[in-house]
Amino acid sequence: MSEVDVAIVGGGVAGLAAAVTLAEQGLKVVVLESRSILGGRARSWVDGVTRDPVHIGPHVVVSEYPNFFKLLEKLQTLEKIVWQPWRHFVTFVQGKVDYHIRTRPLPAPASWGPASIFDPFVTWADKHSTVPAAVHCLGLDEEELMKLDGQSGAEFLRGLGVTEDYIRHFWGFLSHAILNVPVEEVSAAALVRFFRRLVGRSSMEMGFSGCGLGELLVPAKPFLEKLGSTVRTSTEVRGFLGSERCEGVVLDSGEEIRPKLGVISSLPPQTFLPLVPVAWEGAGFRSLEALKPCKYISVYLWFDRKVTEGMQMWARTYSKDDLNCEFYDFSEIYPGKDAQGQPWKERPSFVGSNIIDSGRLADMTDEEIVQGTLREMQERFPKALEAKVLHSVVNRIPMAIHRPVVGTESLRPDQATEVPGLYLAGCWTRTEFPSSMESAARSGFLAADALLRGQGRQSQAAIAYGPISLSARLVGKLDVLRPMLLAPLFRGLVRLSGAPKSKL
Repeated sequence: MSEVDVAIVGGGVAGLAAAVTLAEQGLKVVVLESRSILGGRARSWVDGVTRDPVHIGPHVVVSEYPNFFKLLEKLQTLEKIVWQPWRHFVTFVQGKVDYHIRTRPLPAPASWGPASIFDPFVTWADKHSTVPAAVHCLGLDEEELMKLDGQSGAEFLRGLGVTEDYIRHFWGFLSHAILNVPVEEVSAAALVRFFRRLVGRSSMEMGFSGCGLGELLVPAKPFLEKLGSTVRTSTEVRGFLGSERCEGVVLDSGEEIRPKLGVISSLPPQTFLPLVPVAWEGAGFRSLEALKPCKYISVYLWFDRKVTEGMQMWARTYSKDDLNCEFYDFSEIYPGKDAQGQPWKERPSFVGSNIIDSGRLADMTDEEIVQGTLREMQERFPKALEAKVLHSVVNRIPMAIHRPVVGTESLRPDQATEVPGLYLAGCWTRTEFPSSMESAARSGFLAADALLRGQGRQSQAAIAYGPISLSARLVGKLDVLRPMLLAPLFRGLVRLSGAPKSKL
């Protein structure tokens, strides 16, 4: 092919964020995507039976996604995000009981306080037990936070006096739903980082793609082509070229692409490492072997009637014995009309769900997974007992994100590598945010920034995260009182609230 400035391996969120940034700077970019469609782990397609959009797995966005939204704004698809009602975060479901987690118009973290106070699924003792831990988390700086990487979330919380029931209910849910690993395994640094981001703001809104997830990214191809760059799908990279520096990539066809300025790889670790030349062994890449993939199973069910009572999204309270974590009724989420011209809101329920860290279910058949998912829905929605499932799809996803277990937060690499001319992008790189579409977008911007700065250009495409709110930081200052005052006070309240000694 004709000369290019930068080759980008992977056409997901991270690769496209980097490509858009570099193309806007006047560089000629080629994006190499192995699949026939763009999107990577945020891709979608049209179901062959129903003609409805199907995501690789249901995704949410939150209001703290500035880099992802910046990418969508450039692609003119930001308006396709559908938001839940203001200040509604999530609905917990346990059996037939719902509990809506909503923030109040108060300074953080007090805005989240009522949601915790009125939570019907834990005792007052459990609620009291987590207050000193929350104060401690809000008082940590980045250096102190990273020191937590050597212990699990559960170990960290027990050391601060949080009861087992509250670890399981709140922290266990946060670890499972957001970080995708059990609280017994998650890096305390990763868990605390997200907790601070969550309660350090007065509110965090949650929304969804109002179309197929990949449709948010489809405009990247004409966007890049208009700027003189190229997108090549169904193009497999077989390896990287060069010994002392990265000189390019070689494709399955044998074609070599040698860009002038460098290569950005947005491949996940387990795909990237086999392509690394032996000459780069000293560059520290082998440590990435510890970033293991978290497997998902996503289930889609088309019913013959409405069954979810108008709910857009809900999550089961955490139990390690459950199949699914959260559910989405796309007939209640998608705006406008479907491909046949029928208003989505008048459609029967079309439900998607996520089974997180699904390696534990490798022996289950698709039919068993569908039936198990249906049973979990029927616990809450009686109409699902009467309804017929007209169609189902089970997506088995080998990697949703990396598993952020103990010790891995410090292994997330910078975007600029020790190999000149090679840059890394992907939600698993160092972004100061949990692995997500936001983390992927920021990593792509950071990789583009690093490449441009290496060429002597000024660039700050990545949006930096500001500190948590002043009110939350002030609460964190109270941590100096924790050992002598707060911890004894709340231990006393836990006892007065009737917690057995085994929970203290």
